[in-house]
Amino acid sequence: MKTKFRKLMILFVVMMSVGFFSGVVLADTITVTNPSFESGSTGWSNASTSNSEYYAAPDGENYATRSGGSGYTSQMTGHTIAAGETYSLKVWARSINAAANSAATNAEARFYYGSSTITAVTQDVYPVRLSGAPATIHNDDGGNVWLDGNYRMSTAQTIFYQTIDKDPINDPWSDAGEPGNDCGLAPIMTPQGLDAIYGCGGYSEDPPYSAQIFGIFTGSPPFYNHSEPSEPVLEHSGDENPWVIDAHLYYDYATSRL
Repeated sequence: MKTKFRKLMILFVVMMSVGFFSGVVLADTITVTNPSFESGSTGWSNASTSNSEYYAAPDGENYATRSGGSGYTSQMTGHTIAAGETYSLKVWARSINAAANSAATNAEARFYYGSSTITAVTQDVYPVRLSGAPATIHNDDGGNVWLDGNYRMSTAQTIFYQTIDKDPINDPWSDAGEPGNDCGLAPIMTPQGLDAIYGCGGYSEDPPYSAQIFGIFTGSPPFYNHSEPSEPVLEHSGDENPWVIDAHLYYDYATSRL
């Protein structure tokens, strides 16, 4: 992944107090070595890395890990700020903690004059978690959200909702009490009027079976009426590969096809 810092970046220090971190940096002047840890710990001091696409940056496979009290991971760019010039800095960074771990993970940009720190900026890069029902029910923290009438809707293993006058991050979501799905649920809406949720189902017995299935919405939000997700659109059985799970559906406006 080729990503860069802007000119202002003299030192980028990742204060990895607890959790996982993957960084993505945008600009066109200073190249930071191995910004998303795809080459293990290359370029970083005191770095521990692991391999998992789930925790990695987009299109990446690796991420860095730090534990509380174990110091920070850092990299010096070696760039010198020119006298009389003004710079701007933009850093994209994210972190994620293991389940039940709410500790903060910080990213820090630090600037030096010789060996002395002249200023530093620290930012908590842990994602904000949705409150209300999503705090206790498995969900994607806002990954599948749509608006319908006066409501903001979200799906995962159940259907969450709040009125559109609420703040989606700071105000709680409620549970619509719809049937769940072991593989999670996601919405799909098309210009032709299809309003549905989709998910997956199956079993691992002999012979194994899996399917992507639809449930059609009727009625009004937030308490839709909908069929149980039982209309298969893709199926797998026996020794066939791959298993039909975790699909991402989208509507292609160029071909008018789902």
